[in-house]
Amino acid sequence: MLEDSLRDPTGLITLREQCLKIQQLANKNQLRHFDVDSTKFQDMVDLRDYQGMPDQMPMYGQWYRFGCHGQIKTLLQSWQGVSPLAQTQRLVDLFVVASALDVESVSRQRSWHYKDPKTSRAIGGSQGIAMATLDLFKAGAFSCDPQDPFRVDGEKLKTPGQPTHFRVSLQPKSASHLPGLEDRLSLLQHIGHVLQSQPCFRGDQGTSFRPGHFIDYLLDHHATIHTKKGPLIPLETLWPGAMQLGELWARPEGDIQDCPSLLLDSATSMEAKIPFHKYTQWLIYSISEPMEKLLGATIEGKDLLTPVPDHWQGGLLLDTGFLTLKPEETKRGLDQFSKNAKRLGQVQMEVAPMFEKDDPVVIEWRALTVAYMDIIADQVRQALRQTRTSLPLSKFMEAGSYSVGKDLAEISRPLTQVPPIMIRPSAHLV
Repeated sequence: MLEDSLRDPTGLITLREQCLKIQQLANKNQLRHFDVDSTKFQDMVDLRDYQGMPDQMPMYGQWYRFGCHGQIKTLLQSWQGVSPLAQTQRLVDLFVVASALDVESVSRQRSWHYKDPKTSRAIGGSQGIAMATLDLFKAGAFSCDPQDPFRVDGEKLKTPGQPTHFRVSLQPKSASHLPGLEDRLSLLQHIGHVLQSQPCFRGDQGTSFRPGHFIDYLLDHHATIHTKKGPLIPLETLWPGAMQLGELWARPEGDIQDCPSLLLDSATSMEAKIPFHKYTQWLIYSISEPMEKLLGATIEGKDLLTPVPDHWQGGLLLDTGFLTLKPEETKRGLDQFSKNAKRLGQVQMEVAPMFEKDDPVVIEWRALTVAYMDIIADQVRQALRQTRTSLPLSKFMEAGSYSVGKDLAEISRPLTQVPPIMIRPSAHLV
């Protein structure tokens, strides 16, 4: 175990190796839960028209969730005179709380919309939560300092009674119900406690704890090399702090799942574990972007990050027909969907197989998503004569697999726009 941690401190090498084993089963059409139509593979490569220059493509992460509405640009313009370091700290603060509030399954928040108080525009889904979080942030809802509203303090997040203010702002009387709201607010409180318990989030004075102080920690770390271009920060330095925030809503050991599909060929159960670390990677993709754009930072080893096994990228595999659930799994998933709809009193407008997040179907699907998005990204680079540097995974996902997966969901299920496989929400996020 010690040798493994030294060889692979982030777990990302192991993640790719384990997912490759599942992909090799797919090559032989020997998956336990899916059938494979290899003739559909090229369709996934050809779906997106990558005519834009790679340097103009958005990156996968929170910046674009806000930036597609121009909000980050507007924020930065309003912060003229503020140092690049302080601007970066503010964005990291914002991105962390936005990620926490948006942690639950997309299918649960599809009917919810946030009404922009200035334009009266209704914005749903992840972008709606981003806009609601931004309005809270600008109003100083997460700050302990009235003179400095653009910050997130651990003390403010965990203050008793504070979630009441967040609740009213996220869900005014005129708004539709945001599913899992109480759990999201509890998660913010939990983040407050984590921030105050970890030295990497402590400010110079020792009394202020916020996500943005993680930037100070990284810049002062002995492994960071300061160059004329900007700081060179190893991924291994960034990883532990991101894990503290990125695994809060996963099981106690983090986003690591036992994959039954690997058990048959494994000598021990440890060899069947897949360390997905989905939200840790999402946070690293998110917080590294302001570091790169505002501080000129380089995250050494960032190419080790994997495709993120989210609903939309995984949906691409199914909505193109490349993967198809085996008939017995389809029946089991549809039965689960029907039972859940009856339990919640929902009208079954469009049905989709539903499984628990720890179901072997979901675990195999996640592994296949990681493996095939890597392969498709390489195929796209070859077609466009790009490299991993000029067209990194973060741009491939945002401009390609993520957006295509969402588009296909809207076409295939226009009423609900849910992924082709739904994951039944857990009772609690933490």
